[in-house]
Amino acid sequence: MVDCTHWRRLRALLFLLALAVLFVSAPLARALGSPGRDHWRVSTAPDVRVAISLSEFAIAPASVTVPSGEPVTLVVTNAGGAQHNLVVEFAPRGISQRLFPTNLLPGETREVTLVFDAPGDWEMYCPVGNH
Repeated sequence: MVDCTHWRRLRALLFLLALAVLFVSAPLARALGSPGRDHWRVSTAPDVRVAISLSEFAIAPASVTVPSGEPVTLVVTNAGGAQHNLVVEFAPRGISQRLFPTNLLPGETREVTLVFDAPGDWEMYCPVGNH
């Protein structure tokens, strides 16, 4: 009778190794720029910076055009007298993201870098109170 324990262990080890490669390679491929997942793509383009000013009942500029699929740094300043924040939404994909975990105090400036991975009209608004 032949002892197959060694072969069963080797086969199980190879199976686990294949699973590990599968689970590690997919996120790594996304991070390195696999097609179809532009928001994970590493970009060599220069960083686009956009200054945004928040005040009571106004965001300036009212409209901004940025490249799709490339990093954009929003430099957001609270120029008003009340606290403000900024939400970015893209209705066709159901995306709604509050940019800062806490509100910006009057005079405060914060930066956030985003990749707008779908062309179209993205909406920005202040979610604080009735702003």
